[in-house]
Amino acid sequence: GFSCADLMSAGMKKSGVFYLQIRGTTYWFLKVYCDQETTEGGWTVIQRRDEFGEPRENFNRDWSDYKNGFGEPSKEFWLGNENIYMLTNNEEYTLRIELEDFEGNKRQSIPGVVSEYPCGLGYPKEREEEEKELRAPAEATTIG
Repeated sequence: GFSCADLMSAGMKKSGVFYLQIRGTTYWFLKVYCDQETTEGGWTVIQRRDEFGEPRENFNRDWSDYKNGFGEPSKEFWLGNENIYMLTNNEEYTLRIELEDFEGNKRQSIPGVVSEYPCGLGYPKEREEEEKELRAPAEATTIG
């Protein structure tokens, strides 16, 4: 499939690590974590931080690491700006943000459609230093 939602439609209803095919290619697959249980499932997880034992993933990294991705999808990871772009550049996707603090309090955004991509996600290299921010949709609700 091309997305976790595709896998969900095909009957893959258990969360876990899957390989998604990049649209427009016949040979390029990306290892991702699919959340098939939260809010009707079909979510491609782009970042995960939690207690998965030692060693912990270090998220204090430079821009190139965030551009390329790091970690292991079955544990803590950042999928990578370029990988996120490759998965999402052909259609609109919904961004859902879920946060949990150290006391177990959870917050999540009300999903909104993302149609603009952050710099480094397929933008010319010379623009990477200009804009290193994610542009959230105006209709998305602030977590708070």
